[in-house]
Amino acid sequence: MPIFVETGPMFSGKSGAVVEVVKRRLIGGQIAGKDFVVFSHQSDNRYGEGIIASHNHERVVAIPRTTSLGIMSFLLNLPENMPDLHPGLIKPELKNVRSLIVDEGQFFDGKLGRVLTAIDTLWRLMGKNLEITVAGLNLDFRGEPFPTMADVLSRAEKVNVHVAVCHVCGENNATMTQRLVDGQPAKWSDPVKVVGADELYTARCKQHHEVFGKPILTG
Repeated sequence: MPIFVETGPMFSGKSGAVVEVVKRRLIGGQIAGKDFVVFSHQSDNRYGEGIIASHNHERVVAIPRTTSLGIMSFLLNLPENMPDLHPGLIKPELKNVRSLIVDEGQFFDGKLGRVLTAIDTLWRLMGKNLEITVAGLNLDFRGEPFPTMADVLSRAEKVNVHVAVCHVCGENNATMTQRLVDGQPAKWSDPVKVVGADELYTARCKQHHEVFGKPILTG
């Protein structure tokens, strides 16, 4: 099965798409932790540890992890020396998992794409399909690609790019995440990964997106 990616700026409905995926599986009689597994990043505790919430306040419970290998170690019995992966390492109680869902993919390390590809390969070797859905920001507050998500996007068979309503002009064309510090646009030199919600971020279109001190040429 393909890797699906839900991406775009903050407030564009990515987490809502994740919640909808989970709801449909529950409606289909599937059981969390048996038929599908949902992961979130440990640092994203805006709504409580292991809670994914849409902006219309629907919530699902996720398994918090700090690293990509943490996702793999939940699914596999991994010896310390990390041998060549084979289906025999899959935990018996998880061999019937049909769907893997990861929220806030941009917070994970750069191994996420390779880990998900390896997991997908193991399920294929068992002769089973595993649907993988990843939600995350494609761009940081500076308008630069998140390396982890860029790699995941390059591996995806299907990408759904969400847009939000621009906080300045009100048009449904916001593709950028605007970070604010004391109500003012953040500086280019500020840390890239800062967890927050509408107290720190808004969505803006390219015309109204601002970053103080942004160089003309980046990279």
